[in-house]
Amino acid sequence: MSELGLKYIRFIVQTEEPDDPPQPTQPAGQTAFDIMMEYVRQPYFPPIKREDTQKDVLYNDIIALLKKKQRGGWSENQESFAKIFVNRLVALLWYINPCHSTLTARSLNVPDTFKELNLYQCDKYYNNFYFTGHHKKKLLKKEKLEHLAQSLELSIGQPWASEIKWIDFISQVFELTNIVRKYVKYLQGVNFKMNVHHNNNLVIQDFNQDLQVYTIEGSQNINNKYQNLSDFLLEKNDYEFFDLEEHVPSDLMQKYHYIKDLRLNFPIIIYRYH
Repeated sequence: MSELGLKYIRFIVQTEEPDDPPQPTQPAGQTAFDIMMEYVRQPYFPPIKREDTQKDVLYNDIIALLKKKQRGGWSENQESFAKIFVNRLVALLWYINPCHSTLTARSLNVPDTFKELNLYQCDKYYNNFYFTGHHKKKLLKKEKLEHLAQSLELSIGQPWASEIKWIDFISQVFELTNIVRKYVKYLQGVNFKMNVHHNNNLVIQDFNQDLQVYTIEGSQNINNKYQNLSDFLLEKNDYEFFDLEEHVPSDLMQKYHYIKDLRLNFPIIIYRYH
């Protein structure tokens, strides 16, 4: 103390000795090889991600759902297959996420297993930006749906997916891709009919009965349920056509009142046909 020129000593008094952490014990007769084999037999699930985006939230919720529904998981040597499968499943669910009502309108419902995802149980969507962002809302594209469904089917066609422990979950994934395939078929039918109509010189409608065109004057005092649509259409050019189908309720009575009472912050022309 005197040599270093120190004047004070600080004491830290610890009244109890800290408990030593328990040391892992090796069962009698267990070898290093046994420990290695036990580790290999542990179920594997892809690691969760840091949730920087809502898509990361969906990814982590898929992992949680897999651990709940499929506790056996993958084996350690199937790590690459597991990661690719999860990424493909997330990609498809993310793409159709904002358009559940569109699918439901064609009696195509997301399988019950995926309705157990956290946000779906709260009647919320993962891709909130689709609804809240002021950008053009894109409809489901046939080519994109086909690509995502085909990619996912490649994964569930692999040998690991045929293991007995996977049967229940994989059947739900097959149902999901089947729903997408049905909607793709519907889009193909719509495109075919439109091409036929465009190439047909004959009148296909009685315009006196099947067509209605009228103007709705604008107002600054509108119902809140029309505000999102009003904000969205403000970004459109004058006289640019826009299909209301994505915004009207699927229930026929609600749809009737939605269109009947429709009023936005600016005048619009409604074109309706049967």
